[in-house]
Amino acid sequence: LQAWRELPKELHQSWQLQIAGWDQEGHEAQLRAFVTESRLNNVVFEGPVFGDVKKQHLAAADAFVLPSFSEGLPMAALEAWSYELPSLLTSACNLSGSGKIGAALIVEPGAAAIGEGLLKLLSKDTQELRAIGKRARKLVEEDYSWPIIAERMERTYEWILTGGSQPPWGVL
Repeated sequence: LQAWRELPKELHQSWQLQIAGWDQEGHEAQLRAFVTESRLNNVVFEGPVFGDVKKQHLAAADAFVLPSFSEGLPMAALEAWSYELPSLLTSACNLSGSGKIGAALIVEPGAAAIGEGLLKLLSKDTQELRAIGKRARKLVEEDYSWPIIAERMERTYEWILTGGSQPPWGVL
């Protein structure tokens, strides 16, 4: 929200920030207070969303942002990619390879870096955003779909049981 507040006024007029997810230990009240104090009229708190409602939100979104300080494998980002959403992720999301192939913008955690990333993402034209989203969708299909995961898991177990060369996806 600090990064969002610092964006140029014209971006505030053309974009809306929707925050979806659980309220953790009353943190949402702090965020809402910050939004009110900062007079951010284009921020909406959705709370947790599931099922068809989540699908509707993803289908209607123009971009996805996950400004995390710590993630294992962020399913929210993978879901956003499956909807071809151009994304801004922090390096703590552990999906830095997506930035190297242009499937997402990757920045370091922190308001300043996230602000620079938001400015870069939200300043792109529609064609550029679509291209990022398409690369993200392709990445999900090629690396994170259930058939691919099942095949890699099977090959990993075969390697563990029978030896040979370690799979190229680096299991150890």
